[in-house]
Amino acid sequence: MNRFLNHFKNNYLLIVIQLLILGIFVYRVLQGNSDAALFLPELTEKDNLMGNYWFLLTKTSFYRPALFLVVPVVGIFIRHKIGWILQQAYFYFLLTNGTFSIRENIATNPSQSWTILFVLIIIVLFIFVMNLK
Repeated sequence: MNRFLNHFKNNYLLIVIQLLILGIFVYRVLQGNSDAALFLPELTEKDNLMGNYWFLLTKTSFYRPALFLVVPVVGIFIRHKIGWILQQAYFYFLLTNGTFSIRENIATNPSQSWTILFVLIIIVLFIFVMNLK
């Protein structure tokens, strides 16, 4: 059993984290697309589809989470230290945003703060696992 765990830790743990990042990226792009689909009928330029999407990218925040996720997705496909640094930078970005959210939400909603704290612990665990190899 110990041999299996070592083999899994050495070969597949990073792949699982990278697949998780890719899955979150695809989910956020699809969610941004569905949110934008609700907004598109209200746009004035019916013939200019690229102009409409440019308007959505610049004036709304539908695709902003997906744009933040481009950094670790690029890091997944770069198999050197630079790719690892890009992936780690995203996790540290999530960690700093989460600590700010805890500080802001502690006074208003303590139960949500516990959820954010749990997610932060998972992010720290991901950082620890990625630094093992």
